[in-house]
Amino acid sequence: MTELFASKITNLTDARYFAAFMPTYMSMPVSKPSDEVLSHMADIMNWVEGVTWLLEVDHLTHDIAAFSALPFQGTLYRGPDKLSDHSAKFVDPGMDLITARDNGYLSGADQIILPTTTTSADVERISNVLDKPLWLRVADLSQWERMLPVRSLLQGVVVEGGQEEKVGFKSFDTMDQLLEEVIYG
Repeated sequence: MTELFASKITNLTDARYFAAFMPTYMSMPVSKPSDEVLSHMADIMNWVEGVTWLLEVDHLTHDIAAFSALPFQGTLYRGPDKLSDHSAKFVDPGMDLITARDNGYLSGADQIILPTTTTSADVERISNVLDKPLWLRVADLSQWERMLPVRSLLQGVVVEGGQEEKVGFKSFDTMDQLLEEVIYG
């Protein structure tokens, strides 16, 4: 079964929706820490059980210590900088992964997230070179259907939350089609 990772969770509507599909991971992007932000994040995290929460950071210079009171169990690093002494559970380098590996950008990473532009041939090539679990960022059903021949090479898929149309309201029709195929298809 393909695992699910729901990223960019910024509201309770997304958290509740994705929780119904029992994701392995959920992540929240870093924002400027304040009592209000930390309280909002805690409210979302407390609503969802049985998931590993990650903090998404774009740059290693982010002050993630301010978020230490929350039960994050790792980080999703999304950026072009070398990880060096920083260890992240997931890395989304935003560049060719072979180049990233050769230049030391993947040291310290446990798992790799491939971008939506990845082809099935890319997945095969990367899985032969990197000895790390691969996750694919998927935006729609047609992209997932193109990946079916290499599904067994993927640890799982990464989907993204987004803005609510209004508080507590959001259409999930497109995401429903994708997740039903990924999880149950």
